Amino acid sequence: MLATLWHELRAFFAELFVGSMSFEGEVPPLPGYYNMVAEMDAKQLRFYRHLEAKLKRGEYVDVQGEIGYVFAFVYGYILRSNETGFESLHEFLTHIAELYVSENKISDYCRYWAWDCLLGLGKYELFLERTVPKSVTTGGTHHANLRLNLQRHLELPADPIDVLKMMGPRTSKVIEENLGAYRDCVVKVFQEHEIEHGSWYDILLRDTCGDGKAYRHQLFNSVPFTLPRPPKLALETHSYYATHEGVELVKCIPSAELGYKTALS
Repeated sequence: MLATLWHELRAFFAELFVGSMSFEGEVPPLPGYYNMVAEMDAKQLRFYRHLEAKLKRGEYVDVQGEIGYVFAFVYGYILRSNETGFESLHEFLTHIAELYVSENKISDYCRYWAWDCLLGLGKYELFLERTVPKSVTTGGTHHANLRLNLQRHLELPADPIDVLKMMGPRTSKVIEENLGAYRDCVVKVFQEHEIEHGSWYDILLRDTCGDGKAYRHQLFNSVPFTLPRPPKLALETHSYYATHEGVELVKCIPSAELGYKTALS
């Protein structure tokens, strides 16, 4: 017991000492986003320990563009998710995303990983609420596939915009100038097609480009896991990929509201 207490006190004062040290000068370069602490040299490690102590207290540290340090810090927390729990990890990742909102790369990844915590907690409705697609002209097949699987699990209608993303969104100058009208048009056409031809889930599964086998979606993509069992979604998911029927529908969406010819190809 005394030995344990001694180690805890040493760790506490060591962290306090490192955190009190100011770091002056340029931040040592740390190329890439997959750096681990064990691979850092002496200069990099010194700055990392400074950053680590500050971030543990919720304080911002200017990394001068070397966001690999923040990634390394975040990886450590995610790799300990079995100890910290998804609730605590979600709060931590959300805070880092807000702290480094000016660094799009780290901010976006932390936000995505925070959403994964919602999946780990089984908060599927909240996940869908937080991840509603904002654009109708950009891709995102992997994300749309996950959302469709959750919608089917919750017995919700397939979101037409997620279905569109599985087909490959189209764009043009006219569409870009009339995004609201185009979104409304997509929703109307896809819903009418479903009424006439049956559930989009059935259409996608019937004509999928995959092998039809279900799989477990892995959480925290892009994190260099060393765990034997990386956390995965509790429910099985299917691969809904582009169908000939859906792709042709996207090409021929009626677009009278937009004031140009119906064929978008």
